[in-house]
Amino acid sequence: MVLPDVRLLLVQFIVHEHPVGRAAQNYLAHVDLERFGLAGQREQLWLRPCQGGDYVVACLPFRVYGLALNDRVRLSEDGATVVELLERSGHRVLRVLFTPRSDQDAFMARITGEVEIAGLAFEWSGKRHLAVDVPQDASPVRLFGVLQEEIDAQQAYWEWADVEAF
Repeated sequence: MVLPDVRLLLVQFIVHEHPVGRAAQNYLAHVDLERFGLAGQREQLWLRPCQGGDYVVACLPFRVYGLALNDRVRLSEDGATVVELLERSGHRVLRVLFTPRSDQDAFMARITGEVEIAGLAFEWSGKRHLAVDVPQDASPVRLFGVLQEEIDAQQAYWEWADVEAF
C-alpha cells in the first residue's frame, strides 16, 4: 500500500476560481511558494499548452512572483510543477490587498467596476485580494487614482508581481 506524502496534506493551495484565461482546454500545475517566503503554500496556476511542450500562463498569479498572464513556462518532468520562465509576455500583474470593511460586497463591486472601466482583466482571491493584468499598452490612470485613495487611507496595500524574479 502506498501512503500519501503527509507534507502535501498540510499544504495550503491558493486556487483561481475564475481564471481570466479559462478555455475549453486548460492544464493545471502548481508553484511551491516557499521560495517566496510562504512555506506550506502552493499556488495552482491555469495554463494553456503551446507547441513544443511548453505552456502559457492563463491566470493572474496571486502569490507567485515573476510570472504574468501569457508568460511562457516549462513544467517539471512529471508535469505537476512550474519550474522555469521561458519568455515574458510583457504583461504585469498589479496585486492589491484591501483591509476588511463592513461593506465588503459593495466595495468589491465598486472596485470591480473601476477595473472594468479601465478595460483590464482581473481576478479576486477571496473578497480582499485583487490581481489586475496590466498589458504594456495599458494606461489605467483612473484606476490607479481610485487605488491611491485607498492606499492613502491605509485601506489597501499594493505591489507589482514582478518585484521578484521567478
